[in-house]
Amino acid sequence: MNMSKLEKSIWFETQTGIIRDHKSETSNFHQFELPESQRMTLDEQVSNATVGSGGLEYKPEFYALLPIWERQWRQRQQRERR
Repeated sequence: MNMSKLEKSIWFETQTGIIRDHKSETSNFHQFELPESQRMTLDEQVSNATVGSGGLEYKPEFYALLPIWERQWRQRQQRERR
């Protein structure tokens, strides 16, 4: 079964902690496109974040994972479009 065809994308802004079901056309912040299955992890990280001068701040390991998850999600979507 092709899971990601059933799974939707969500968009996450690290600075604000906002998770959207659709990409914002007006946000000035980078929005990571991730699979919806990551929502619980994102919620947990946002609840553990601290407020800094540039917005929410997370553990360095979490920052490092976001581009990896996004790249894996996009690769998975591309494979399944073929």
